[in-house]
Amino acid sequence: MSDVFESGVEMMDVTSMNRPDTAWHVVDAQGHEHQWYVRRPACRHCGHLAADHVKNERIGGGDVWLICPEQRLVDTIQQMTRYEPLESVPAGFYNPSARHELPTLAWVVDGVEYDSDGEPFAVGHYECAQCGEPVQPKSTADTVKQLIPGLRWYRINGRSVSPEEYKAALAEWRRYGKEGP
Repeated sequence: MSDVFESGVEMMDVTSMNRPDTAWHVVDAQGHEHQWYVRRPACRHCGHLAADHVKNERIGGGDVWLICPEQRLVDTIQQMTRYEPLESVPAGFYNPSARHELPTLAWVVDGVEYDSDGEPFAVGHYECAQCGEPVQPKSTADTVKQLIPGLRWYRINGRSVSPEEYKAALAEWRRYGKEGP
C-alpha cells in the first residue's frame, strides 16, 4: 500500500466592515497630500519588491517559491514577508495581508473611553503631521469575502504530523519509492 501525503493551508476569513479605503486621496488646505500607504516586503538578495519576483509552485513541498531575478536564488513567500520592508508606497488596492498606514498623519489622543467590559481605549483624531490640520481618513467595508492563508497542516495516511516529520517522510518516500527501504 502506498502512503498518502497531504498538506494544505487553513484559509482565514478576514472580511472587514471597516478597512482602509485605498481609493481615498485628499489634499489639505496647505497642499499636503494624504492617502493610505502600504509596506511591501523586499527581497534580502536584491532589495526589489517581492512582486518583482517569479512565482514557482512546483519546486518545494506545497510552498510557493519566489525566484530572485538578479541572484537566481529562491525563497518561500513566507520567508520573503519576514524581510525588512521597503519604504511605504501608496496603496493602489486593498490587500488584507498588508499593513496599511498613514505616514503623513499623526494620531492625536483626545481622551480615554471605556468599552462594555470596562477596558479603556484611546479616543482621538488624525491631523496632518506637517501643519496640524484635522484630516479624516476614509474607510469602507469589504464587498466580497476576504481570505488569507492561515496555519499550514500536514498529514501522512490521515494522521496529523509536524512539518519536520512530513518533510523527512516525504524525502524518504521519494528516495526509496513506494515500497520503502
